[in-house]
Order: sequence, then C-alpha cells, then structure tokens
Amino acid sequence: MKNTYVSLFKDYKSKLPIDTITLYEWLTTNKFQKWAEKIRSISDKKLQRELKAQLPCITPSGIFSYCRDNSLDQHSGFICVDIDGGEANPGIKDFELLKETLRKCPVIAYCGLSISGNGIFCIIPIKYPHLHKQHFYALEEFFKKININIDSSCKNVSRLRGASFDPNPIINLEARKFSKTMEKPIKEQHRFKYQPKEIITKNGFKAVPYHFALMIKFIDDNDIDITENRGQWFKIGCALASEYGEEGRPVFHEFSKHYKTKFYHYTQEETDKMFDTCMESYHRYSYSIGTFYYYCKEHGVI
Repeated sequence: MKNTYVSLFKDYKSKLPIDTITLYEWLTTNKFQKWAEKIRSISDKKLQRELKAQLPCITPSGIFSYCRDNSLDQHSGFICVDIDGGEANPGIKDFELLKETLRKCPVIAYCGLSISGNGIFCIIPIKYPHLHKQHFYALEEFFKKININIDSSCKNVSRLRGASFDPNPIINLEARKFSKTMEKPIKEQHRFKYQPKEIITKNGFKAVPYHFALMIKFIDDNDIDITENRGQWFKIGCALASEYGEEGRPVFHEFSKHYKTKFYHYTQEETDKMFDTCMESYHRYSYSIGTFYYYCKEHGVI
C-alpha cells in the first residue's frame, strides 16, 4: 500500500481527478479527524450525508482519467469493501469488536471505521486485478458465510471511498492476496425465470407488462438493488418514463425499494421527486426500455 497510487477527487460529485496519492497515506492521515468527530456527533442523517458529500474521495482500486469503470488507467491491485450498519447488517452493533474479529483474516490489509462511525471498510489485495468483479463476487460469498453483508456497489472498479479517520485501524502490510473468483454473484445462482403459471398480477400495472410482477417478487426475495447509484437510478427512471409515461411511476417505486447508498436510501417522497425529474427530462436523453432491461440483466434479474 505504501507504494500504491490511486486517484484523488475533490468530492463525490467530481468526475475528474485532481491528483494521485498513495493508498497508505490516504488511509493513515489524521487530516480528517475533526470532520469525523463532527459527523459522528450529529444524529441528523440528512446533515451527515450533506457533510460527507463535501469530503474528498479516492478510487482505491486504481488510477483513473475519469470516474467511471471504463476509464481505468492502472489497477491498484486492491479492492475496497464496505460493511454498513443498520438494515444492511442489523446483527452488528459493535464495529470495534468487528474490527478485532477481522484482524485474524489474512487477506485484509486495512480495516477502519467509516466517516459516520456506523460501519467499516476493508482494503483487500487481489491476485488477478483484471478479474475485479469476479473477486468481488467471491468476497461477497466469503463474508456471507460469516453473516456479514457487504455493499454490492463495491463491485464497481471506479467505486469511490470517501475520507475518514480511525485512531485504531487494523493494518497488515503483509496481507495475503485474495485469490478466489466467482463468475456470478450469489444472487444470480437462482436467476429469475419466466414461468407463466407463477405470474402474479398487481394493482396499478395497466400499460406495463405484468411479467414485472414476477421480477419485482424476485428482487424482493433476493434483496437486489438494480438502481445502485443516483446516476443509474436516474437512467432507469428515464427508461420507464420514456416507455410508459406516468404509468411507469408505480413500477419505478417497486424497483427502487432496495435503493441505498452511503448518502441516500429509498423513500417514497425522494422516489417521486426523481421520477418527476425523469418525466421532465427523459426526452433529452436516449435511454429506452432497453436501458432498464440492461440493468436488470446486469443484476441477474433476467
């Protein structure tokens, strides 16, 4: 980590990097201590999110010319996984204890508290950087076996990691490279299949295909978030608005229910606002119903 460089971004909204920094320097700096103390002292989640959004970020998995997966210039050889508290892992209450438990794991090079203190993140060296997603899927299974759910958004190689501070992190510069890979995530092992005899009708779906009801049941049963991030959420909304107009609103709500990132989570009000924006904006973009099905396929729903 001491000689591994990654891209540095001004904040979460920035797409162009402002510099590079070593992964070790970023993880061990106390520059953000006061920010962390302030954010952890606030109970208002909205205010927490607003403050976190102002912090600088890195792409721990490499150097990028632009913050998107296909703009990777050089992989760092590391992958970052987030372990959130709350609904994601209701059984985890003591993150200091969890850190100590994970200290025994030979593939974890770094483990520290998130900026809110209600979660941790782990930096893990991987054996085959070109198989980034396949390593993530294997890590997802690895943690699942010890009853820990990791954030599925971390599979993206350009995933940002915001600034944080932990006075007592777990650091292992001799961590072993994680070598296991999986071609598909756990949730794809029981993919949705079209079986007419199982079709479930739902009130409110008039102009849209009612096979959506089966897809919705599948994502509910498997807790799948096809929206993943705000930009992708917008694209899906535009795709449904373009194809179905106002009739797409209840469908958008159903497919948004599992939406949760570090800064947002599903609410009826926010989802309505997003679909309003999509209804006003979709004609400016080329997103079609094919965009919606593309993301469904990416997440193993079809």
